[in-house]
Amino acid sequence: MHPELIYPRGAEKQVCMLSYYLAKFGHDVTIYTFEKKEPYIYDHLLEKVEVYSLKKKWAIGYPSVDVPRWSYLIKKISKKIESKNHEIINAHNHPAQWISYYTKKTVVWSCNEPYLYYQEKRDFKSNFYIWIDKHLSKKVKLILCLDPMMEEIIRSRYLNIKTFVTWSGVELNQEVEHIENDCFDVL
Repeated sequence: MHPELIYPRGAEKQVCMLSYYLAKFGHDVTIYTFEKKEPYIYDHLLEKVEVYSLKKKWAIGYPSVDVPRWSYLIKKISKKIESKNHEIINAHNHPAQWISYYTKKTVVWSCNEPYLYYQEKRDFKSNFYIWIDKHLSKKVKLILCLDPMMEEIIRSRYLNIKTFVTWSGVELNQEVEHIENDCFDVL
């Protein structure tokens, strides 16, 4: 589950790469999303992956509209998910983890960073969105994060959900060639 497949960003590439390798190793993989661009920059990774898109704009840009809308769209996707025989759901990027509230399936959340309102000053509006987020996220079984600093931030916000650091990785499927010069290579 990922909110959108429209940009060529890192999180989207992570979702598509994970799906690519799971499919390559013989698993049936489906990505559920609000919106998918056609054609999409990572379509070559999705050739053996089923993509289910609601074909709805993923963000309007106003939290007072987006937050209830996201909940509605995720609830709609949950009905499709419940009709399938999925063993596990990997929610990737906020608000994908809210799917845990609407399904009985096990949800693991790959959280690169917590919800935006945790990073803003705490006024009434942000506290309301934080409450909604915590309420809809409470059934997540495990949160995966990229480093101990992010794990600490996530644990402070989602107190009762187990976290695990997976670290970020090098794309070892691509050949890395070092050229002898005065520079060094950063992977």
